[in-house]
Amino acid sequence: MKLIVGLGNPGLRYKFTRHNIGFRVIDSIAQELKFSFKTNLKLKIKIGQGRIDDERIVLLKSLRFMNLCGLSVSLFILERKIELNDLLVVCDCLDLPFGKIRLKNNGSDAGHRGTRSIITSLGGEDFSRLKIGIGRPKGPDAQISDYVLSRFEPEEEKKLP
Repeated sequence: MKLIVGLGNPGLRYKFTRHNIGFRVIDSIAQELKFSFKTNLKLKIKIGQGRIDDERIVLLKSLRFMNLCGLSVSLFILERKIELNDLLVVCDCLDLPFGKIRLKNNGSDAGHRGTRSIITSLGGEDFSRLKIGIGRPKGPDAQISDYVLSRFEPEEEKKLP
């Protein structure tokens, strides 16, 4: 089984923000593979499941806010006995220009609080990450928190798919 976790914040307020690009990637994969999501209130997650060839694939979105998502992810991993090398976390990345992606096999949280939450909850960082570039805010007074919780510009939105 392979587990793909998209990071984001729950709720309509955050749905189209830069910080929720992980959720949007998961939704896009689910749509392409025709997976539907079910809610597990005990673990506070939404999961979609299916197969690609002979491999079982699970898509997961935490219903907890980004900084606490690791609890949901780690509980699911423990319940299903998933190995960390079968985990891929999809998240936004300020250090990559908009639209660029980077696949990493392991490493630190690089300042991403969702990734930090997962590392802390799992007690290890030996899992893969797919980082989606959202760029950095421009200007000396720009606030990172405001930027990641802002929507993409219309021209960026057109390029996302």
